[in-house]
Amino acid sequence: DHVIEDALAFISGQPDVDGNAVGVFGLSLGGFHGISLASRDFRVAALVNVFGAVPQTVSPTLSHMPPTLIFHGDKDRIVPIGHSRTLSARLEKLGVTHELVVYKGQGHCFNGPFLDDSIRRTTEFFAEHLTPSSSDSQPVTGDGSTGDGEIIAEE
Repeated sequence: DHVIEDALAFISGQPDVDGNAVGVFGLSLGGFHGISLASRDFRVAALVNVFGAVPQTVSPTLSHMPPTLIFHGDKDRIVPIGHSRTLSARLEKLGVTHELVVYKGQGHCFNGPFLDDSIRRTTEFFAEHLTPSSSDSQPVTGDGSTGDGEIIAEE
């Protein structure tokens, strides 16, 4: 956590960076760390979480999160998809703009069109939430919405 906090401080201090609107991308264990950081540091203005979960040390006190994009494969055997669905439900209760994208048939990595789609969605999400004219009130949208903030993506 200290290394990640130091990295955020370094990035926030760069002349071409809005230090109060930094995006964080966390994959697997990095997703756990990203959630932890975003829940307590208001400089994190957008979070992309891939296969991560709310750390047990953060869960009882989780009361703040920035707009969050969550990716998970429905066949992940390393980090169960239930963790991402729990995060999505917590964000819903907090009123946080978020989206859960579940890739059907994918495990703890994305391949082919699923990888391409996740990169596209990540780029669009950060562009939307980290630009000076961005608005936190507009969720990311996509095909296949289930109506509860979860998108099922199939090839």
